[in-house]
Amino acid sequence: MGVELRSLGANLNYCPVVDIHTNPANPVIGSRAFGITPKIVIESARNFLPAMQREGVIGCPKHYPGHGDTSVDSHYALPVVQRSLDELRQRELLPFAAMVQAGAKIIMSAHILYPEIDSERPATLSRSLLNDVLRDELGFEGVVTTDDIGMGAVSTLFGRPGVAVTALQAGCDLIMLSAHGTDTSRAIELAQDLRGGLGNGTLSPKIFDDSQERIDTLLEVIS
Repeated sequence: MGVELRSLGANLNYCPVVDIHTNPANPVIGSRAFGITPKIVIESARNFLPAMQREGVIGCPKHYPGHGDTSVDSHYALPVVQRSLDELRQRELLPFAAMVQAGAKIIMSAHILYPEIDSERPATLSRSLLNDVLRDELGFEGVVTTDDIGMGAVSTLFGRPGVAVTALQAGCDLIMLSAHGTDTSRAIELAQDLRGGLGNGTLSPKIFDDSQERIDTLLEVIS
């Protein structure tokens, strides 16, 4: 896969999927997952990620902190998973911890609400999950990207003023826009949102600069 993508000029691939397919009724993960146990997923992803990156294509493990136990497709609506942080630590977080240890440079967040951890915001906008757990607890120092914000789970949410600032404050660095789910005018709105946040003080210059530094480091690797 790395050879083929690099031959076409691609330098980043939004995979591997490191979700654990634990819910047979899951309408979106299924065969996209390596398996139904942390052990199988970790073993497979540990082989996949470095092999692809040796060919010059950076991998992006997803969908943090885990999309395998959902019963709703986040392309269309917001999944809600009633799991505590301790429960995630025992299962869903294990592959992501392994990917951090394996040198992952970018990780994608999931548009999923975990009310026992953050009752107000999906993982994509949750500082508890992105900063406190992914960065502080798991030790991830790379780039965090959202999943596509045109997806039904968050499309309305990301249309609100100030949401780009909230994303960076939570721990995101990149906000993904797919032409399938939105249009380029949204990118302009998000950029203006960030500029406005820096201007009125709602976005800390340090948070912005730290994020930019992580992006610059990634660009140096994939250039």
